Amino acid sequence: MNKIIRVSLMVSLLTGCASKPQEEPALHHAWLELVAGKIEKNGGKVICANPLYQKCMNISEGACTVEISPASNYCASDSIKRYGTLSEENIEDYFVNYQSCMIFEHARLYDLDWMVPIRCMSEDANDHFDSRALQILFD
Repeated sequence: MNKIIRVSLMVSLLTGCASKPQEEPALHHAWLELVAGKIEKNGGKVICANPLYQKCMNISEGACTVEISPASNYCASDSIKRYGTLSEENIEDYFVNYQSCMIFEHARLYDLDWMVPIRCMSEDANDHFDSRALQILFD
């Protein structure tokens, strides 16, 4: 549940930024394409940079990024299949699906139930949100 709150907060920030240029549809579309590309490129880094995720998976940031990155294309494609191209209407669902898929795929490498890292991260809600997430996403 805390993961959803964290993701919702991130998505709210992204949606707020993405929803401003209503007068310029081309710019708006370009912004959404940029966000989608950044999610696919850096989404794994966002997950792996979270110290709580590292703790729950007992893994370093670098090793995590190496392990999780191959799933990014698949998870982005899965999000597109489920929700279509990224839009204001589906950005939250798209992002939650993408992150869930990435965590699921990473947990599969260890034959873990994908809820193990989610539950672990939920145990310490105060450390759950990594404020660097947006910076990492747009690096």
